[in-house]
Amino acid sequence: MKNRINKKIASFGASALILSGVGLGILACSLSDDDTSSSSSYNVVSATKSDTAVYKSDLPIFEIAPTTKSITISGVPSNKSIYLAKVNTGNVSVPLSALRSASTSRAAIFDAEIDVDSSEIPQSEFKHFEGEKITLDGIRSAGRSALPEPPAPAKSQTTYSVGNTKDIYVDSNVNMTQYSLKTAKLYASGDNCYVWCVESDFTKQGKDSTEMEKIAKEFKEKFEAFYPLITNVFGNESDKLINSNASTSKLSEAASIDMETYGDTGKKINIVIYDIGADYEASSQCGVLGYFYAKDYFTRVSNSNSVIRYSNEGKYFYIDAIYAVKSINTTISTLAHEFQHMINYGMKDMKDYGSPDTSYNEMLSMLCEDMMAEKLGLDNSNNVKHERLPYFNSSYFLSGIREYRNDSYAALSYSTSYGFGSWLCRQYGGAKLVKAIMENNKIDNDSLVAAVNSVNSGNNYTFSDLFKQFLIACTNKSSSGTATTDSEVFTHNQDATQTITKDSYSYPMTAIDLWGNDYKRSSTDYLVRNQSSAGYNSDSDKTGPFIFASNMGCALRPNYGMTLHKLRETTASDSSLTLTFGDSGANTVTMYVIIQ
Repeated sequence: MKNRINKKIASFGASALILSGVGLGILACSLSDDDTSSSSSYNVVSATKSDTAVYKSDLPIFEIAPTTKSITISGVPSNKSIYLAKVNTGNVSVPLSALRSASTSRAAIFDAEIDVDSSEIPQSEFKHFEGEKITLDGIRSAGRSALPEPPAPAKSQTTYSVGNTKDIYVDSNVNMTQYSLKTAKLYASGDNCYVWCVESDFTKQGKDSTEMEKIAKEFKEKFEAFYPLITNVFGNESDKLINSNASTSKLSEAASIDMETYGDTGKKINIVIYDIGADYEASSQCGVLGYFYAKDYFTRVSNSNSVIRYSNEGKYFYIDAIYAVKSINTTISTLAHEFQHMINYGMKDMKDYGSPDTSYNEMLSMLCEDMMAEKLGLDNSNNVKHERLPYFNSSYFLSGIREYRNDSYAALSYSTSYGFGSWLCRQYGGAKLVKAIMENNKIDNDSLVAAVNSVNSGNNYTFSDLFKQFLIACTNKSSSGTATTDSEVFTHNQDATQTITKDSYSYPMTAIDLWGNDYKRSSTDYLVRNQSSAGYNSDSDKTGPFIFASNMGCALRPNYGMTLHKLRETTASDSSLTLTFGDSGANTVTMYVIIQ
């Protein structure tokens, strides 16, 4: 976690998605802008090497290195589809001009560009942005008067009762750049949480104390119900505060202050319900459902220029009062998502394992929603699968699989991150895999790989190995999770193994048929103008990840940005199949031939 503010946003219909990103402004998509700025960040290399390979049904994928000019594959069966995946493993976009085309012994293939600059911003009811990254070095450089180390307790421990009030720092503008104290009243109290309401933010909606009590009690009951289930898999949130005046740069050394003896709410989690952004109007609202912000894990330094001057010194979540009234199930789902972020901050950042990238962190929060959907009472019409995967199918090429876009297209990064994470769990162990990811001392790709190999003994995969399997899954149209051929082992379409149980709950993560009607594309799903004309079969092939025609393409996004193409079907004469590729291309782009 990067001390980010995380929000839940909806991208179509009344369903909701969870995002965090930079800025609330609407930005035009321009991959060409990225291409121009990134042209010096990769090298164009010549391809001269010739390779040979043998078709194997259990792993029907063949890597085409940037220096490979041709490959001859023997033993290819007939009536199979030949797919080509182009993957950018670099950290900058690669334009179409630096990508190589392919040809087979039957036909030449030349890329024509799909107009990604015409892509529309995903429809969003809710908004998002990313908060200031907080480091101890940054706090020191911001300037403040020195305080004793460790600081003396600022408040005496308090046991709050329903009806008590307290002043809490909350944001006071839509950009989250201003904060002020608001008086909140305690409306519900559980073993693990307090639920506070800023009453004026309900009364301006015409809601009285009876309505506030009803909403607060539901938040308390749902949170208390899922608290032990989530912590059983993801681990516990930290009970330590970080001493902002510590001389060290390591959070693990500075996290030395026990919340039990410092801070007035102790180890309880505070759920504060108020008008986020302070911009409620009868006809519209800010659009931010809720967030966790790591600033509250730092001791307050009132004369600091850092956001820690507004720390509430404890465990805090913030929920929008307007959406709590309008859509309480959505905001409770947001709370589960944000709880993962709080836990992740303690499990990774505060142990100095590193600051996880946004894609990794958000993927884990969506996997939390995935495995908790049944407990949260979410059905197929409003769960994370329904919310994310239609955009994965239609627009995966607009965001790298391991990229987080800090712009108005952030919704697509959530779809691609979840598309990969949901497959990984269904392939390699569900909740048990997530538990291993959270408990290891690594972050990002290293953490994912280590967890897969630890849960599945005998495997020694690399991230490249896993990604190749994911590409097979993205072109595998098997109708069920029961493999009919060896290659169908790699699929979204199987239930995750359930080996962890808590209070009779076994964290179900059910099969995903990417080619099913639940995730079917239509022309209205396309964000790119005239996208359907670039499809391999635009008239009938409306299911599954979008497959480009062999003569179409676009720039590749960074961090495992990809495009999937279909070349053709194999025949009996293809038992020895030769494919050739362009003479030169970007050294960060690897291609894969998939035959299945």
